[in-house]
Formats: sequence, structure tokens, C-alpha cells
Amino acid sequence: MSMLSRCISCKSTTMISPDSKRVRRRPDGSASAMPERDWRLLPDDVVVLIGDRLLADNDVDYYMDFHAACKSWRLATVDPKEDATDPRFQPRAWAVQKYFGSPRLNNFVSMVNLKTGRLLCKKLPMLKNYRYYINTMDGGFLVLWEGGLPPWSTYRAVVLNPFTGTKAYFAVPIFF
Repeated sequence: MSMLSRCISCKSTTMISPDSKRVRRRPDGSASAMPERDWRLLPDDVVVLIGDRLLADNDVDYYMDFHAACKSWRLATVDPKEDATDPRFQPRAWAVQKYFGSPRLNNFVSMVNLKTGRLLCKKLPMLKNYRYYINTMDGGFLVLWEGGLPPWSTYRAVVLNPFTGTKAYFAVPIFF
């Protein structure tokens, strides 16, 4: 028995859209064909306003997801990876803790937004490339150590933005 015949047999006023596989319901609970909303068609100024609101709360990860959602939203918003110096995309008020112990958790960090209290567990595949995790910096940057033990290899400190993946490299003088 098809969905349409079931609805006819129970004398329901449910209408089924040919494009849809499920019945849409009104907020009051009654079944009816509700028009589909095409969120891609939001005006650019509304898209920019939503993006700015996410950045005002320092929810850079939400902004990154919002920016990536569809082509029209990508065109209306600024790409965080294009300008690493833009202060809107710098993590602020984030506390970061790297997981230790289990090797399969080596590329995860847990973060808390100190402004909103939101917890975030983020997988950072690039952490597998760094043997030593030193600390976090102001706001949520990670400081990593690139290199081995003295005197076998060169030394560099790497500052990593966990949201955009941008890195800054610094030479580290080693004194014996």
C-alpha cells in the first residue's frame, strides 16, 4: 500500500509532495504540504549578518561550517583561510587541552569557549605530525615543537590556529 493510498483510506488531509519522501507537518501538528524553503536563497546581507554574529561570539568553528554550507554563502562571506591575520578568525577566549595517553587520541583537543561555555572536541589531523605538544597560547592557539632531541635535528616552534589550520613557524635557539 502506497503512502498516498494509506492517507486516502484514513481520510487524512495529508498531502505528499512528489519530490519529498516524507510528510511535512505544520507547527500546530496538522499534516499538510508545507512549502520547502531554499536556504541558499537568503539575501547576502542576511548571510553576512549571521556570519558576523557567529564571529562576535567567537564561534569560529560554527562560522567555518556556516561558510562551507553552500556556494552562495561561501561567496557572501569571507574565507578564514584567505587572510590568517584577520583578527575575527583568531581564537579568543578558548581554553584548550590536548588528550594524552591513548595513541589514537593524539590528534584530538578538547576546547571550551570561555564566553559561551560551549564544549568542543576537535580532531586535528595535523597534530600527528608533531611529536611534542608544548602548551596553548592566549585564546586557544596551540604551541607545538617540531624536531627531535638535541643535537640530532633542527628545532622549530609552530603556533597553530586549531580552527583555520594556519601555522606560524619560529626558529628556536638551543643553548647547551
